[in-house]
Amino acid sequence: MQILGTDDYRITLESYLSNSNESVFIVSAYITKEGIDWILSRLPPLIGCNVLTRWDCSDLVSGASDIEVYNRLKSYGHSLYILPDLHAKAVLIDKSKLFIGSANITNSGLSLITQGNREIGTILDPSIQDIACIESLFLESILIDDILFQDILEELNRFAIDKNRSYPKWSESLLKKFQKPPEKLWVVEMLWCSTPKDLNFGDLTPNIKHDIRLLGLKKTDTLSNELLKEKLIASKCWLWLENRIRNTPKKEFYFGELSAELHNSFLDDPNPYRKDVKGLLSNLLNWVGILLSDIVVVDRPQHSQRIKLIS
Repeated sequence: MQILGTDDYRITLESYLSNSNESVFIVSAYITKEGIDWILSRLPPLIGCNVLTRWDCSDLVSGASDIEVYNRLKSYGHSLYILPDLHAKAVLIDKSKLFIGSANITNSGLSLITQGNREIGTILDPSIQDIACIESLFLESILIDDILFQDILEELNRFAIDKNRSYPKWSESLLKKFQKPPEKLWVVEMLWCSTPKDLNFGDLTPNIKHDIRLLGLKKTDTLSNELLKEKLIASKCWLWLENRIRNTPKKEFYFGELSAELHNSFLDDPNPYRKDVKGLLSNLLNWVGILLSDIVVVDRPQHSQRIKLIS
C-alpha cells in the first residue's frame, strides 16, 4: 500500500473518477462548491454519486463548507447526506477502489489553489468489510431533501442577521432532524459485560475495558445507575433496540425473534455465531432491565423473555 502526497492523491483520484462505471460514494467532513464542482466535472454521465458531509452550523457560517453544494448535486441527480459527528475522508469508486486520506473535498484539501494543504492518502482494494464500513456511515446519516434544506437555510439566514454569535450552533429542533436510529451495528458497539454491576475501574478485564470505553466513562466518574442510564440511552445498541421495538405493532419483542433481528443487523464479516448473538442480546436486555425500568419492561411470559415499551 503506497502513501500518496497531495498532488499524486488528487491526480490518481481524478483518473479513477473519470473511469468510473457504476457508483461513487464520497465521505468528506468539509465540502465546498469548488471541491464538488471538481468532482462532478470528472464523473462520466449516468454515474450515481452519493456525498456524505457533516454540515456543522459553524462550518457553513465560516465558509469551511458551502450551502451551495446541495443544489449543485441535486442538479446532476445526486444525493447529499448529513452525519453531524463525521470527521472521515474517503472515496469509494465502483466498490472496487477505496481512497482513504486526510483531504477534504475543498479547494485547500485537493490543492486546487496555489497554496493548498499538504495532505496524504492511499488507495486500496476494499474488502467486503471495508465496503460495509463506508455503507454503514450512509445508513446512519440523513438524506437532505428540499424541506430539510429550507429548514437549514432559514437558520443560516437568522445567523447572518445576528452577527454577535461567536460560535453558532443549530437549534435543538433542527439537530433532532439530523438524528437517525442505527439500522446496522458492529459487535464492538454492543455491551460485553453481562450486567452494569460488573463495571469496576479496579478490575479492567477485556469486557469491562470495552464497556467503559464504549460508554465514554472516565476514572473520575462515580458509577451510579443515574450516570450509566444516561450513557446507555445515548448508546447505539440501545437506540437500535428502541427503534426496533417502537416499530412493532405491540411495541414488544420476544427474545427469539429479536435475536434473529440482531443477527441480521450486524455488519461484521464473518457474521457472529448465533450463540454469540444471543449472549450479546442477553447482556443488553440485562442492562436495560436494570437501568431503564421506567422505559421498558423485561419479563418472561410463557417461558420466553420479552421486552416491551411502557410508552
